[in-house]
Amino acid sequence: MQSSKDNGGSSHIRYGHSHYPRVMDVICPYCCKKSALKYIGIPDNVEHFLDIDYQIKDLLFTCDHCLKRKTIDNSNIKNFELFNKIEIRGELIWAWNSNHLDYLIEVLSGNERPSHKWAFFRTYIHKKWFAKTKNDSDIKKLERLRHK
Repeated sequence: MQSSKDNGGSSHIRYGHSHYPRVMDVICPYCCKKSALKYIGIPDNVEHFLDIDYQIKDLLFTCDHCLKRKTIDNSNIKNFELFNKIEIRGELIWAWNSNHLDYLIEVLSGNERPSHKWAFFRTYIHKKWFAKTKNDSDIKKLERLRHK
């Protein structure tokens, strides 16, 4: 049996990383602009979900710039690069989508709302980069990323 350090302990399912965003902002492999991957069959009002059957779900790839659309298998997600990412002070900071990015900015700004729909993901914020990026100039870099 693995140690609790490796698997997060039996009571910490969130460390199993089985929580997924419904929408991921990615870079279009055709035109290099912002595009989206959306899980098919997940209601629009759901921001993220916990699902043990995630591997059998398909996603819809859409690009509003070059108008490419296609259904992809979950195993092909690794072929897409996240759109919302930036290196700050030697740490790569990334967000699944613009709503997740807004949440990270709120947390780093000290304006976190406990009821925020992304609050569950607070656990995943690494203390190392949280401590490094908790200043105005770094927060402004993240805000510029929001408007990229």
